Order: sequence, then structure tokens, then C-alpha cells
Amino acid sequence: MSSFSLMKDLNVSLTEDVIGQINGSDITLTLPSSAQVVGLKASFISSPGSTVVVNGHVQESGVSANDFSNPVTYKVTAEDGSSSNYVVTVSILKASDKELLSFAFLKVHNASLAEDVPVPVIASKNNYLVTIPNEANIWALKATFKTAETARVTVNNAPQISGVTSNDFSKSLVYKVTAEDGTFKEYYMEASKQADIPTIENAVKVFISKYDIPGISLAITKDERLVYSKGYGFAEMERIVPVTAESMFRLASLSKPITAIAVLKLVDSGKLTLDQKVFGPSGILGTTYGKQPYSPQLLQITVRHVLNHTAGGDAWNHLWNFPTRIDPFYQQEWLNYSNEQVISAVLDTRPVIEPPGIKMIYSNVGYNIAGRIIEKISGMKYEKYVQENLLKPLGISPETMRIGGTKLSERYPNEVVYYNSYPGYDQPYDFPVPRMDAHAGWISTSINLARLLSSVDGMPAKRDILSSASWKAMITPSQVSVPPGGYAGYGLGWFASVNGAYWHRGGMAGTATYWMKIGTYTFTILINTRSAEGDFYADIDKLCYQMTLNLTLTGFMKGDQFDLFFK
Repeated sequence: MSSFSLMKDLNVSLTEDVIGQINGSDITLTLPSSAQVVGLKASFISSPGSTVVVNGHVQESGVSANDFSNPVTYKVTAEDGSSSNYVVTVSILKASDKELLSFAFLKVHNASLAEDVPVPVIASKNNYLVTIPNEANIWALKATFKTAETARVTVNNAPQISGVTSNDFSKSLVYKVTAEDGTFKEYYMEASKQADIPTIENAVKVFISKYDIPGISLAITKDERLVYSKGYGFAEMERIVPVTAESMFRLASLSKPITAIAVLKLVDSGKLTLDQKVFGPSGILGTTYGKQPYSPQLLQITVRHVLNHTAGGDAWNHLWNFPTRIDPFYQQEWLNYSNEQVISAVLDTRPVIEPPGIKMIYSNVGYNIAGRIIEKISGMKYEKYVQENLLKPLGISPETMRIGGTKLSERYPNEVVYYNSYPGYDQPYDFPVPRMDAHAGWISTSINLARLLSSVDGMPAKRDILSSASWKAMITPSQVSVPPGGYAGYGLGWFASVNGAYWHRGGMAGTATYWMKIGTYTFTILINTRSAEGDFYADIDKLCYQMTLNLTLTGFMKGDQFDLFFK
């Protein structure tokens, strides 16, 4: 024989390949302490045309299994009839007294298990995540383990008996193996249930059916890791083009959190403060917009007021009172105006008469003004600033996240078609989207949004692009935005609750969007239609909570699919 080895890919108890040492007719191999010597498949090379036999059984390299508890003789017979015997001796490396030699959940000790769940123990590893069947009682599992006879095993200082002691594995447990000399080694064990993907997908499909939705893109993160992304339905119904991970949707008002993040990035760089005045001779935008003199109320508006919707009061309200009063960016006689001209027209025809900071009134105009602040301070066009300073550092391509076009003919590659089942003035391709840039102009994939949110969430796994102070300001509701007895209000670009959840939704003709963070989960949902029936957005909210409950404690939470999209 010219080579003899035991390969980990062919032997489940091995954590590494073991190459045999050939010394004449003797072959020796030393295996890790966790390995099993029974049923090992050897890989070998012998002379061409030769036959290899063990105890009368012809051997096939990498296929035939043998018990190596005792030395095994391999007889190699050449084509000319001559033969040689090779004695293979396999030994096990002696384990340290503080090593965990084996670990498993056996059905004989756990009535809720239909089958055994082995946990391959690797000598160099001390963190284990074990996937448990859905029907198992994860809160009361008994582990079966093996250590040196003289070792003691504890969990939170409580003595453990193999196959007897029950523990709650819904959270990480530390198994401490202590040797006679007092030295110890700790093993972190956590169990998770198998993901019930059909339940998640069924919930999405029920929602699609209820509201007759053409297509949805969904992205879910857990602990800043992308753990699920999928497209449902059609990006273009006429040509039967499916929604995919690359499909881009209009974001509508999900553009506002993006703008808020961009402003806070300027704050972090020292180029801007939240309490700077916006208008007037000493303001950021000076007297560029509208006619002078400005009202005292307008002169008091700060960057903070613009971002938390407390700047313009009722004068800048985005709500429609058709046909006498509608959102300025949809007002028919202003459709050919630039965003700068719209802002000037608003200041002239809808004067601010209420002091800023006393009332939260959701305003598209306010966020469009924020876009102009970004341009003035940075010296860059709004879209370019966001792409260069927010998106590019995260690996998000400007081709997959940009300001959208107006007409169907102006669709970008991979952009969906927008559908609206309601006749009337408000149609998907009726209004100039580019001038809505900072408040409703972006298009993106759901995965891009999930990636951006994972960089501004205050969690440790991925480095945030904002300071801790800016992040906290972003998700802290202003006092005036929280109603008496309420639990949620508006921060800087986000609706936020006292329990730490924050979210934003968007809507325009042919578009509905939702961006939500609950605990360690985030959900991004993009839809190429908008429904006025039923509790449309309330049902999206319920869908997110339903998926959160379904995903808790599941093995679905492994890995990070962001690695597939961002290098």
C-alpha cells in the first residue's frame, strides 16, 4: 500500500482527516478523543490491478467499513498472485479530564422526542447550536453526555447527571466540565427548533389573496443577519415576470428614514446640529425659498422640527381634502414645478402660523426640505450624498438603490410594475417621482433596506454608520407626538414605541411598503400595489408579529444570507 487514511467526509465521528503512518507492513493512525473506532471507512491506494481483502471480505477504498477496536490486517494481492499483509492499528488520543466526549438528546430520556438528536463534539469547539424537532419540549430537555469518570459536570453550579437532569434550552446554557485538579472547560449549548417555513409562507399567501396583491418582496433579519428573503407573485403580471431578490420597488415614505439617517450622518460629522435654524438670514437655507419677510414661526423652525414632523403644523399637512386641498407634491397646477419651486409655493400659499415644536403633523414637505438641507450642507446632490455616504460603505450598489422615475417607460432594470385597482386622480405613473426624492422618491430591493437597517440599529454584530447618540435620538419619540396614555410616537424618521420597537410605512398609488424592527428581528415588506380596503396596514403589522412568534426559537435563525449579496 502506498497510502492509507481516514477522511472526515466519509466518517461522521471525525472532525479532521487522519493520515496513516506506513512503516513497512505496519500502519498506525491516532484519532481525536471524540472519534469512534467502529464502522470506519478507510481510503487507500494499492498497486494497479491488486485486490484488497479483510477477513475474507473484498475492500473498496472509501466504501468498506471495519471495526478498528483491535488491529486489522489488510491483505493485498497483486495481479501476479503475490501478496502482502498490512496491519492497521488505530488508537484514540487520551482525552483531558475536562473534555466533553459526547453529547446528545436521546428519545429514551425525552418523551417529546420522536428520534435521537446527536451533537457531534469537536475537541477545538465549545459553542454548539442544536436543531431540535418542532414537537420537542425545548424548555425541559435531558442531555446525555460522556466525560472522564473523575470529571464533574455543572450548569449554573447545579450538578448534572447524564440522561437525568432536565434544563431549559431555549437560552444558551454553559456546561462546565471540571477535572479532579480543579481545572475546567466550558461548553455553550443552545437548542433551536426547526423553522416552520410553510406557516410563514402560508401567512404571506393569505395576505396576498385577501388584498389581491400582484407581488411582494420580503426580507427578514435576526441579530443583524439576513435569515430569509423571498419574492412572492409577479413583478410584471402581463409578461408573468416573478418577483425575485433583485426586484426593485418604490419605497414611498420609507424614503423618510433614509433621509433622517443622512441628516444624522452630517450631524455626526460635525457639519450640522439638530437645533440649527432652517430659514432666514442665519438659517441653513437662508432666504432662498418663498417671499420675504418670513413669519416669526417659520424663522423658528429647526432641523429637529423638520425631522420629527413638528415644523409646519396644519399648514404642511400631507392629508388630502380633495379637491380644494391636497398634498403639495400632488397639486395639479404644481405638477411641472421642481421640488424647490414646490417648497417656495408652499411657503407663500400655506404660511406657517403655529409655533414649531408644539404639534406633530406628518409632512411630506418637511422631509423634502430636509433633502435640500442635506444638499446645502454637503455640497452634493441629495441622491449622490446618500449613495456615497450611506449605501456605498455597506456594499449597496447605486444600480440597486436609487431615485426612481415617473413614467412606466422610465422603469429601471429589475424595477417592478405598479398596479392600482382604483380609478381617479391618483394613479401610479401620474406624478413626478424624482422631485419627491427625500420624502418618497427611492426605489430599492428589500434586501438593501434590510442591510441599511442593520447598520443603524444599535446592535453589536454589524458596525453602525451612526453614533450611539444619533441612533438614540432617531428612535426616541418627541413628547408632543405621544398621545396621552399612548405608547408610541415619532422620533427622527421613525415611529417608535416605548417597548423599543420602531417602524415606518409608505404608500402611494401602486405602492405599499413596511419597515419594522421588533426586538432582534427586522422585517422589510415591499408591495407593488396599495389597497384601500379593510385593515391593510394593520394586517401587515399583524403579519410581522405572526412571523416573529413563528420564528422564535427556530433553527431558521442560522447563518447570514447578506454574505450572498454584499462582499
